[in-house]
Amino acid sequence: MDRPTIKDIAKVLNISPSTVSRALSGKPGASEELRKKVLETAEEMGYMKNLSAQSLKNSKSKIIGIIAFDIRNPFFLDFLKGVEDVLFPREYKILLSYC
Repeated sequence: MDRPTIKDIAKVLNISPSTVSRALSGKPGASEELRKKVLETAEEMGYMKNLSAQSLKNSKSKIIGIIAFDIRNPFFLDFLKGVEDVLFPREYKILLSYC
């Protein structure tokens, strides 16, 4: 089964995809009641943002690259955990490479 899209949510709620998009992103153009309904429907359907599509639209990948020389070092693991704790809530991903 394919992941549900904004268009699928719009079809279920009989509203436009742009209204769903505004409601999901918290932008003006959707009442608080409609926003709650969209968020509930999105959760029920298992909707997840398409980060690839979002990065193409915004020209931002939200990927941070880290190059490590010794990933066995306990300090590095603590460091990486701290970086992840800061980036994850902001929807950034980590690309890790080691030598």
